[in-house]
Amino acid sequence: MNAMVLSFQGAGKKVFLTASLLVVLSAFVLSTMVFIADRYAVVADGILDDPQTEERDVIDISEESLPEYFKAIETIEKATILAPLNSAYPRTLKELYSRINVWQETMQSIGVAPPEDQSLIGEHRDAVIRNAKKAVTTDPANADNLLALGRVYASSDMREGALEQLIKAINSYPINGAIRYAASMQMMMMGMQEQALEQARLLAGTDDSYRLPDDEQASSMIRERRPPGYEARLVNSYLYKAMEITWRISTKDPKAILEIVPENEDAQETARMFFMHKGIEK
Repeated sequence: MNAMVLSFQGAGKKVFLTASLLVVLSAFVLSTMVFIADRYAVVADGILDDPQTEERDVIDISEESLPEYFKAIETIEKATILAPLNSAYPRTLKELYSRINVWQETMQSIGVAPPEDQSLIGEHRDAVIRNAKKAVTTDPANADNLLALGRVYASSDMREGALEQLIKAINSYPINGAIRYAASMQMMMMGMQEQALEQARLLAGTDDSYRLPDDEQASSMIRERRPPGYEARLVNSYLYKAMEITWRISTKDPKAILEIVPENEDAQETARMFFMHKGIEK
């Protein structure tokens, strides 16, 4: 009995050590692949960096720079193979293919044939959709990925698919004003006025970035003196942006604006400034 136990312990120990070694090796290989993928991304960033500026700006797309774009795409695709779970890579590919596609279609619309075969325009458009979908599949909870896919669908006249992705983007991060505002704007541009108006109403109710603390004496002094920083805070708020969307959809109806304004002092001041900018006394 003791011999069997010793024999089992010896075999078990060997299996355990082998499994541990495999885990360590797998982790090492994975980390190495991720590191190399990151290096590829850095290289692609350098390929597209505009040497004329000190900042990291992407070079404008043109007949001369087009080969650099394809070289960067090839580099990012290598990174995608090495790190398939990183949604940043397909998102970058979507952006690059989108730029190429827009440029080619623009050239075609003005009667200038791009250097690339015209038949590739459809292929690049498909690549935009494919990579936008891949980014969502890789990170389905990422609101930016969902928003990007919604925009891609909208640009391809896939209205139902676009609306579905825009709603998913909003629901994945409902308190994010930037996401809800971008989705509402996209809905409005698609002609989905009711949906856009509803999102603007919700945006006005959820955004509180413009508000000053109610229980601080300094807030009262700021409201009274109205320094430029305070007014900029109000005008740059998502509440103000929600008013702008509502204004455009409601065909400039002041009542529609008043209906979405929250009942707090800063919101009322935001509305007053909005009407002042529109030349309306309220």
